[in-house]
Amino acid sequence: MSKQVTDMIKVIDNGVSPLVIDVDGDGENVRVIAEVFDHAEGIVFADIGFCRLDHPGHPYHIVEGELSGDGPWEVGNAKIFTIDDSNDLFFDWYEWEQNKERVGCTREVARQGIKNDMGFGTEP
Repeated sequence: MSKQVTDMIKVIDNGVSPLVIDVDGDGENVRVIAEVFDHAEGIVFADIGFCRLDHPGHPYHIVEGELSGDGPWEVGNAKIFTIDDSNDLFFDWYEWEQNKERVGCTREVARQGIKNDMGFGTEP
């Protein structure tokens, strides 16, 4: 696992502030990351909607490009960073963070979904 992904997982695990990705780098497609790991072409991640039945799209994503930075990070055109409670996504993350164990939406479940739905068989 790359140092960058290891550092991102530490941010996810600390439960203090959400890790988000601006997928296109233009502020239009920003998602809260529930799980992330290296991929041969960049990274693959699950957003926090991975176990919501009303999720309007697909929750697993490949972002192609070279991964760089020490936080914030970049991969391709995407920017990965933390946010605080001045951002509306903070409250989506907070709800997920508070309820993920109770409703079975843990990082482990997201990891398994990535493997099953996207056909990845390597360990993150």
